[in-house]
Amino acid sequence: MVYAISFENYNKFLDSLIQKTDVFAPVKGKVSSFEKLKSAEEFNADVLTEYTAKNNFLKQGELILTHKEGEVVEPDLSKIKEKILLGLRMCDLASIKKHDIAMNNKYADPYYNERRKKVTLFGYHQKQCGDEYCFCQSVDLEVEYDLFFYKRADHYLVEVGSDKGKTIIKDNQDLFEESDYKMTKEDKEIDNQLKLDSHDIDDIYTNNRGWSALVKDCLACGQCNALCPTCFCFEFRDVPKQDGSVEKKRFLSECQLECFSRVAGDHIFRKAQIDRFKHRIYHQLQYFKDKFGKTLCTGCGRCIRHCPTKIDFVTKINEMKKEAKK
Repeated sequence: MVYAISFENYNKFLDSLIQKTDVFAPVKGKVSSFEKLKSAEEFNADVLTEYTAKNNFLKQGELILTHKEGEVVEPDLSKIKEKILLGLRMCDLASIKKHDIAMNNKYADPYYNERRKKVTLFGYHQKQCGDEYCFCQSVDLEVEYDLFFYKRADHYLVEVGSDKGKTIIKDNQDLFEESDYKMTKEDKEIDNQLKLDSHDIDDIYTNNRGWSALVKDCLACGQCNALCPTCFCFEFRDVPKQDGSVEKKRFLSECQLECFSRVAGDHIFRKAQIDRFKHRIYHQLQYFKDKFGKTLCTGCGRCIRHCPTKIDFVTKINEMKKEAKK
């Protein structure tokens, strides 16, 4: 079933939701990110956020447990609040699906899963994303959502993706109208200027001069990790408190930093910068796919768009693949 809602009614819809629960959406400020809305006027659907919605699932500095005088106390996960995430592009929705896989491989992560089940997902589609760095149509974009909004000239078309979405429509039926429109494959496509010809890079991973040309511009700043919607690697730190207790916290870590692969004895497994650079690309395009059947990368382009030196690994990989065939 497809519904329609006018822009005016959409703002009323958002304001109504904001009164009932926490709503996080793209907000344009000094740095665009998903922030808690105070009113519908703050929502900026067309901004390509620098920071992703990842922090709503994987909290930086998340408390895992507290140890004091031989007693271990775990946080009460039931206190995690319900929230709505809206304005999620296809790439951001797809990244959540990737996390579902990674955080439930062999052992389910209760902290992630509790947040995940308490989040309602509203997708947002705009055919012209207006950016030369996106290549999302070149990778796997399997998504799940409760409602998906397709922008038109003076209204949104709304696609329902879950029972939760049906309930939301029913509870706000005075604002939504049933539509006879049939969604097509073309409606869901996105115009990308950047294309990745192939994400099978096994044949160019070793002994290809192209990597050296790419890494010479890399500052090893970790910006690509921090802004990536799918990078999920983390580490635990023990934080001592003044009352004698110790808090174990989880922090997202960055494989582009030299300290990432440092172990006891101060040995660093990927000391060379080129090894760290290649590892990240390989994990995003090849390793995760070999293991789970899907690329980890969602083609959002943030790692290129916000790279201080604008390292375009997509174009370079296309060139390396052509050279390898020759």
